[in-house]
Amino acid sequence: MKNNSILIKTVIIVCLLFTVDSFSQEKETIPQGTFNYEMYFAEFGGRMENSTCNVEIKDNRIKVLQDGTTNFMGGKVIFEGLVIRHKSDVWILARDEEDKNAEEIGGCTEFPVIYFDCKLIEWC
Repeated sequence: MKNNSILIKTVIIVCLLFTVDSFSQEKETIPQGTFNYEMYFAEFGGRMENSTCNVEIKDNRIKVLQDGTTNFMGGKVIFEGLVIRHKSDVWILARDEEDKNAEEIGGCTEFPVIYFDCKLIEWC
């Protein structure tokens, strides 16, 4: 009986450590800092050259700003909101956490997709 108790406690500790480690790894997968990203305009299907923008990320908050290659109306800030993992396991720009359940993302939807590895935002 004593061995079962030790085994159960060990399993609980391992599960807790795995949960904490998984949470911290997800946080780490969002790069932190200021970066230069490319903006791919989905509506042109690659027929238009990508623009660039400045991206500021702190925790899961993001700000996408115009740089010298962009000329959008409405001021310097293109987007300000959250970076969240969509239910499809893709990172998106969103307004709130519930957007993780959006039916459509990317392309010309209201939820741009962000690719950290190649520093690209799929925009419309």
